Amino acid sequence: MATRSKVSVMSQSLRKLALVIGIGDYESGEILNNTQKDAHDMSVKLDRMGFISDGPKLDLTFERDGN
Repeated sequence: MATRSKVSVMSQSLRKLALVIGIGDYESGEILNNTQKDAHDMSVKLDRMGFISDGPKLDLTFERDGN
């Protein structure tokens, strides 16, 4: 009779969560042009690796203000 190892059982019960934020419009400093594309690309890669995400967060001020 085969039994699963502790490591196997533990790895099945763990979730990999990812929070990806793309901010490029800072109040001070230069505007960063590729942050939204980079955040989207990273989110896709993490999803393919088994991470759970809600997609990249691209404009948190907009979301925070209820728009």
